[in-house]
Amino acid sequence: MSTYEAGNYISLPAGAAIGTAFIVVHSSGGSATITTTSTTQPIGIAQGTVAAGDPVLIQISGKGKLSSSTALTDGQQIAATTGGQGVSITLDAAGTVYNYAVGRVMTASGAANGLAEVFIYPGGQSFLV
Repeated sequence: MSTYEAGNYISLPAGAAIGTAFIVVHSSGGSATITTTSTTQPIGIAQGTVAAGDPVLIQISGKGKLSSSTALTDGQQIAATTGGQGVSITLDAAGTVYNYAVGRVMTASGAANGLAEVFIYPGGQSFLV
């Protein structure tokens, strides 16, 4: 499945197996790995399925596709969750959340494990109060 859209891309070696449309972070040794938390700054979204050690194309800006852990709706700001999928940013129990956003939903995913079309702008820390 191709998810290529207009935008900027980089390529890094995969530190572990990575699936297409998952959020990745820059890891030790200069590799990319799937992120497992919204409190780690993402670098972008993987644009292909690769094995550990293979180069992975990462979209770092523009319009692209993202695998969702839950149904995502238009306009939601999104961050990473377990397994590198996208989830909407929400307030924590204290009423404040500090998550690194990866983008904003442009076209809803419809369901968990679906693909949402997103505007990618990784790394900005989100402060909802």
